Amino acid sequence: MITHFSLHSDNRFFRPLRKLRDKRQALYDEIRNLNRTRKRELDVEMKRKQIDAIESRIKSMQLECKKISDQTIPRLENQLDAEQGQADTVEVGGARV
Repeated sequence: MITHFSLHSDNRFFRPLRKLRDKRQALYDEIRNLNRTRKRELDVEMKRKQIDAIESRIKSMQLECKKISDQTIPRLENQLDAEQGQADTVEVGGARV
């Protein structure tokens, strides 16, 4: 007597296969999540580098402003005073007092 054998009716054969498929899907999901996280980490790293570059430019500009206020402006004021004194001397000599 031949009996009809169906794999679909016997879960013993499919249970391990289903577990493997579920595990594979879980691993794919984990890989997808890790890839998203890595992309975010790269974005954060790039933004940090941009922030560092901007902070460096700010420090450089602050140093330049300090140099201008401490050195350049006083030097220009001294030059202006000297030229102002020369202009006053020329006017006195030319009888425009």
